[in-house]
Amino acid sequence: DLLRHDQHPLFPFLAGLVAQGTGDWELAGLAIAIICGALTTIPIVLIGDRVCGRPAGLLAAWMFACARYPVRFGAAVLSDSLHGLLFAAAAWVGAVALGIGSRQEASARDPGPPASDRFFLAAGLGVLAAVIAIP
Repeated sequence: DLLRHDQHPLFPFLAGLVAQGTGDWELAGLAIAIICGALTTIPIVLIGDRVCGRPAGLLAAWMFACARYPVRFGAAVLSDSLHGLLFAAAAWVGAVALGIGSRQEASARDPGPPASDRFFLAAGLGVLAAVIAIP
């Protein structure tokens, strides 16, 4: 049933990989949605921390975790949670690439300089992955 709907290739591909271990397509899709929905709070904290400080990042992640639609989509066999995770991660990497936020505080947390080409590349690839994750 999962593959009968129009999907971009990333979600069904991941569901196929997980379904080999679970033996159930619906359970595989649900597991991906729940895990990705929960993991989306990490880039939200990192974006908020970078732009407005740690308390703002934690508050934003808490608000996301309690919001109606992210919770609903995270509990359904939909690609929205995967898309949200990939898009939020790409936004965080893009903020790092552009040097948004405090450079002095950010330099202790980031693996490289804020304007490094590898961050721009990673942000672009993250957006590409987000696009192929959702119809």
